[in-house]
Amino acid sequence: MGQETVARGTFRGKVNKSFCRITSDKILSRGEILTPDGTKVGSVRSVLQNKGTGIAKFNLNEANTFLINGETHTLKIEHLVNEETFRKGR
Repeated sequence: MGQETVARGTFRGKVNKSFCRITSDKILSRGEILTPDGTKVGSVRSVLQNKGTGIAKFNLNEANTFLINGETHTLKIEHLVNEETFRKGR
């Protein structure tokens, strides 16, 4: 990720997005994860059939309907770290 993201997690103890596993009800493709109203909430970076990895906002822990490249998917997003992992200060 970027330098600003690492600094935010280290010094402020807050990050908005994290690396995650993504499972879909359909074959996945790389692209942006959008809510049905078009808000970007993450992206799929790597794919193998209906499983993938990517970056997503922390508040997306349940299976929900999202759009990827204009196609509707029901995604299960599993974050590999939690918000408590990031510490404030050094």
